[in-house]
Amino acid sequence: MSPRSLVLTVALAAAVTVLGSAGELPDRVASHFGISGRADGFMPREVFLALMTLTASVLPAALWWLQVGSARRGRVRIPHAAHWLAPPQRSRTLAYLAWHAAAFSAGLATFMVFVHWRVVLAHADEGAAPRLAPWPFFIGLGVFLVFTLAWALALQRRFRDPARAQP
Repeated sequence: MSPRSLVLTVALAAAVTVLGSAGELPDRVASHFGISGRADGFMPREVFLALMTLTASVLPAALWWLQVGSARRGRVRIPHAAHWLAPPQRSRTLAYLAWHAAAFSAGLATFMVFVHWRVVLAHADEGAAPRLAPWPFFIGLGVFLVFTLAWALALQRRFRDPARAQP
């Protein structure tokens, strides 16, 4: 599977997951919650689904496309870029960057689907006001932040000083 195929597959899966949940949501969806988990912002279901589809599938795919396009044009901010984008290493560097960007795209899509399902679950009790359980959300956010930090550190490590790098 290529990085592009991975990104497209994850984007499609995210869109299907979000749109497939339409029947689980009320006509008026709680779309924002305070720190306590109490709903304090609402929008029509169709608008919510459109925004979640965009943020869970289109945004991650677009970020991948922009990252890969910038790398191919040599406009990428990596340590020692002159070395890593020189002809002997260029194709391996671009391949790594495409996979690295695909990993972030998949992680972002996964996190946004997680957020979407937390909102769906907040509406599970039809008789009660929607309430987002804060701790599962904060744990999920923490996992995503750790993933993002590890992703950034992996990029720095991969493109460290060429004099110290292994072939």
